[in-house]
Amino acid sequence: MVRAFPDHRDITALAMVLGEVSLAVGDSKGGLTTWFPVSADSTRKLRLIHQLSPHQAEVRRIVPSSRNKTLVSQDGDGAIHFDYMTSERCLLSIAACGAGVSPARNKAGEMPAPTNRPGNRAATRSCVSMPAAG
Repeated sequence: MVRAFPDHRDITALAMVLGEVSLAVGDSKGGLTTWFPVSADSTRKLRLIHQLSPHQAEVRRIVPSSRNKTLVSQDGDGAIHFDYMTSERCLLSIAACGAGVSPARNKAGEMPAPTNRPGNRAATRSCVSMPAAG
């Protein structure tokens, strides 16, 4: 049995990050983490390296970029996050259907409110989905 988290939460999504060394892990509590193999006591083990922006629902899907260390993740409610692994920075959060699009949080952890000016993408209501894996 593999136990990744002390609270026994379920692993709900896995993906290899560009370079195929780091493993992205989504869990049943909405956590998105990356793990890296390390040598310990003459064995190789995975160690938690990065904690990325959490989702409000379980992570269902993780899609790594083929160009850099960006991860796109989708939760069970349909919300999508774009995170950059090495800096642990949330690049963009897209809420579930009808909730709109908002930019990444600022350094204080606040998410700026969208304005309703014409042409402002943040004020656009949208439904975003990712194709089923397969």
